[in-house]
Amino acid sequence: MKSKHYVTVLFVLLAAAIIASATIIYRQANEPAILQHIDEVIYTDIVLENQPFYAKFGSLIQQQSLENGAIQLLDKDGQNVVFDGEIIEDRLLAIPELPIGEYQLTIAADTLVEPMSYEQVLDFVVYEQSEQVKSEEELYRYFRASQQSREARNLNDYARHNFFNEAEMMSEDSSATSSAEPYATTNNQVEGIEEGDIVITDGDMIYSIQDNKVFLTQASPLSVKGSLTMPNAYPTKLMKYKDYLLVFYEHYNEESYYGTMLTNVNIYHVADPANPQLVREIGQEGYPIGMRLMNGTLYIATEKQQYVEGKQQGDLRPAMTDSAQKDAQFVDYEDIQIFPDTQSESYTVISAMALDSPAESPFETYAFIGSGGDFYMSNGAIYLASPHSQIIPFMSPRAMDMAISIPWGPPAKTTVYKYELAGTKITRKAEAVVEGGVLNQFSMDEHNGYFRIATTTGNASLREADANNHLTILDENLQEVGKLTDLARGERIYSVRYMGDKAYMVTFKETDPLFVIDVADPRNPHVLGELKIPGFSNYLHPISETHLIGIGHDTEVKAKDGVVLTKGIKVSLFDVGDVNRPVEVDSDVIGGQGTYSEVTNNHKAFYRDQENNYYGFPISVYDEHVYNGTGAVVYEITEQGIDLRGELLEKNQNDQYEEWDDVISRLIYSGDKLYSIHNKKIKAYDRKTLQPVGEVIMP
Repeated sequence: MKSKHYVTVLFVLLAAAIIASATIIYRQANEPAILQHIDEVIYTDIVLENQPFYAKFGSLIQQQSLENGAIQLLDKDGQNVVFDGEIIEDRLLAIPELPIGEYQLTIAADTLVEPMSYEQVLDFVVYEQSEQVKSEEELYRYFRASQQSREARNLNDYARHNFFNEAEMMSEDSSATSSAEPYATTNNQVEGIEEGDIVITDGDMIYSIQDNKVFLTQASPLSVKGSLTMPNAYPTKLMKYKDYLLVFYEHYNEESYYGTMLTNVNIYHVADPANPQLVREIGQEGYPIGMRLMNGTLYIATEKQQYVEGKQQGDLRPAMTDSAQKDAQFVDYEDIQIFPDTQSESYTVISAMALDSPAESPFETYAFIGSGGDFYMSNGAIYLASPHSQIIPFMSPRAMDMAISIPWGPPAKTTVYKYELAGTKITRKAEAVVEGGVLNQFSMDEHNGYFRIATTTGNASLREADANNHLTILDENLQEVGKLTDLARGERIYSVRYMGDKAYMVTFKETDPLFVIDVADPRNPHVLGELKIPGFSNYLHPISETHLIGIGHDTEVKAKDGVVLTKGIKVSLFDVGDVNRPVEVDSDVIGGQGTYSEVTNNHKAFYRDQENNYYGFPISVYDEHVYNGTGAVVYEITEQGIDLRGELLEKNQNDQYEEWDDVISRLIYSGDKLYSIHNKKIKAYDRKTLQPVGEVIMP
């Protein structure tokens, strides 16, 4: 044992003495990493005995790839090697403890959720790890293997080295700067986690909700191929997975004792869009609070209020509906969990189902006693931010004694619930209470195992405003590790965006402070810089590591009484490259008072065409509450500035308000066309010039 210790010390001293010269052998100047890089795969080509082999992919790995033969390992003689692989964080393949030797890993093109252009072949060698350095080559192998292993395991290193696309330079929150796609995708908060929308496309077909119908429209040439009608319901959201279209809707069930809301999903096979086939219907009790699709698994979260009066009326467990089952089912008792120290009158119901074989896949449903709230999902967990009711004393002795509880302004506190995900298995992980209330899902983010949440306490709308803003950082067990308080007293949060080690927060009462916050050290979040400008941004969208788009409203403060008037829609471009001195590079204001765009409260209404640097949104334009027109605007936005490229507007024809049929709900693109989706029609434009080229009327 003693001699082994001396050998280890000798090895460390030797390594320290020659590491500088060894580095130049295996790393070229200015290279960000030493991992091997072939097409869409980065991998460790040198592995030490008893250490894992790693391969990092540019897209999500199909979870079944390890079982279906899509990934195969051969030895130097071409013989198949049985291995026990693991997929980590959906992009990292690990193969542990292979014997010494030469290997070849073959990866089929369809191994990834977004298939590669061709099969990949990765060659690597597992070397003996000796205790005594015998040569410079051996030392090189050791350092190369060690550094490759560290870089492969540390996904944050990939985030800093722009291997695949600029989205990897953000946190997993920022799907905003993904590389250009051949067709428009949903503006999801987290890359690889689909949120669904009222209009989606797969490049060939456009799927759109209009009233109680879903239309299946061929993109080119533009023509309606089929439709789905929901006789007693109005669809609210669509998702697409392979040849399956998912249609979400809500239905009120009057048969139960109190009446209850059901959240439902119909799954259609749409390979033949003229003849869509219903494959399965699933549903669960409760109002929807979140739906996501990740790695071929659908997750549905609802909140169900549970009322009890005197005698028990019916089954108190949440119900499920499934066309694959003859009768309605209830969540098994063993699948109902209670968070410690929780008292609640509602369930959070979370279900999961694999969609590769939707007709047969189990519909797994779990119930957790505790309220729902704002929904955020990472690659490994669901977080719910549940607000506490405020206690508001009314101005009468009786009411003061009663201390009646009503919602008024941001809540004083919020409970955060964390649920761990492992395929269709869902388990409660932890809970924590933080000060204040969240604005929306963008107030939350998970990065490197830490959960960040931005909240507001107090009220900013009162003359004597007592609002305050906070950013709290929790570890994987939701234990607080860091906190930033006393941000913009008297104001409230209007938007938040996390980008890796930075957080950007907009607060407002009379001016728009944009805060740049360093969250690299979870134990010491702190403000780096601040910018104050008129107006406010409701939505922040990164276009690069150093630039953000802000969309909100221009404002005017009346000098006489200090009243703040909301004016037209404002588009801002922020340069945050100098984190201590953020600046507004450019801005544009559309319309005046009364101008409205859904993008100010729904990020999915934001149009992104990164190939052309085009960004846009639907809008209804008013000037001092006088209607001017409705449609959409499209800008070219680069780091240099903002240029208006197109106004796809239906001008006012002596109407007092916009006509519903003229309103654009979404802009999307496919191939060389941009499409505006209206209630009764779809119009096509040249994607670059924005000149109209056709339209189709919904039947």
